[in-house]
Amino acid sequence: MNNGKTTSSILAIGIWSLTNLIFVIGVMTIYYVIENNFTVTTDCISFFFVSCNTSFPILLVLLLLVHLIGISNVSSKKKFAYLILTCFTCASVYGLVFSFFDINSLIEWLHCFAYCTLALFIPSLIALALLHKQLNNYFSTTKINDHGTQ
Repeated sequence: MNNGKTTSSILAIGIWSLTNLIFVIGVMTIYYVIENNFTVTTDCISFFFVSCNTSFPILLVLLLLVHLIGISNVSSKKKFAYLILTCFTCASVYGLVFSFFDINSLIEWLHCFAYCTLALFIPSLIALALLHKQLNNYFSTTKINDHGTQ
């Protein structure tokens, strides 16, 4: 059996850091296409640190929920679904917060909410896809036995 706490912590940190890295790469790519001017070393590194700092509460949620999802007594497919739902919920909360910066009308607010949520959710899906093998291994080896221990 794996040590669930250590493995779940490493997976949670991996999901969080990969999501931030993919988000920064995506935003910097779009910024470069629109502005056609940025310096990789200063803009990307500083934006990565801002992204990590603002998403720190998500790391705390992932640290708790990856472990709880891993030890839940459901199939691996349902565990993946719960993890995707967790990522979507976190992205929706952040999308809701960021969408309040631009409130002119309800339609514009809904568009902003949808764009912000998608911009935050898609990198997490890519991170989950990149870590699929490790997550599958963790989910298949962490189960609670009849005595309530791993």
